[in-house]
Amino acid sequence: MHEFQNKWLNLRESVDRNSRNKRILYLINKFYKNKKNITIIDLGSGAGSNFRFLKSRLSKNQYWSFVDISHQSTNFFKKNIKSSSKIKKTNFKIVDVINNLNKIHFNDYNLVTGSAFLDILPKKWFKNFHKLNIDTEIVYFALNYNGNFKFFPKHKDDKKILNIFNKDQKSDKGIGEVAVGPNCTEIINKVFKKTHKTYVLDSTWDVNKNYEFQIYFLNFCKDIIKKNELNLEHWLEFRLKSIKDKNSRFILNNKDFLAIKK
Repeated sequence: MHEFQNKWLNLRESVDRNSRNKRILYLINKFYKNKKNITIIDLGSGAGSNFRFLKSRLSKNQYWSFVDISHQSTNFFKKNIKSSSKIKKTNFKIVDVINNLNKIHFNDYNLVTGSAFLDILPKKWFKNFHKLNIDTEIVYFALNYNGNFKFFPKHKDDKKILNIFNKDQKSDKGIGEVAVGPNCTEIINKVFKKTHKTYVLDSTWDVNKNYEFQIYFLNFCKDIIKKNELNLEHWLEFRLKSIKDKNSRFILNNKDFLAIKK
């Protein structure tokens, strides 16, 4: 992975870890309390942050499959994976989880999981995914952007920035179709309620002293402003000064989604 991407993923992993909803872990472990082993597939596994979070927090022996479209991310993950006594087996597969879901045998897994990518998917993906997971025991997607973020101190153009950010979230993210963006948790909850007991729980980022992380996120906003050819340099300058003065706080709303087979 290139330096910027690697740095951003490292920065956000600690923020993600502190933000995930802990009740979901309790519910998963409670469901599997009488089971010795669980088989898990991690969709869009990337560099392995979802695995690193879950492996020590799931109480049972684990057999993992990792699926991603990127050879680069998968190779990085393979080289840096750290196992434990509870990890009985791992395997890696290169699959386009957006367009080739049918290549995955979901019936082979107890737990289907993924992290921080539902918002880039097209709407039709969710119904297709549900059809393939009607009998899956547990589906867990963490850290789904929910359409709102705030910087402090406030600025008069904060709402304008949020609107263009959310509009960009619903654009085509390189897959040939518009993404659902901040509606992702609402959509997946709606389709799975028919067959599973579902939970939508808070996993908000609340970033106070991690100023490097805030600068990286500000750069994403800067790119969107540039793409839309908007004159909002004053907002960027204000935000950057607040961060450099260590007078900045950043909150972004995420939701964790859990579905347990009825």
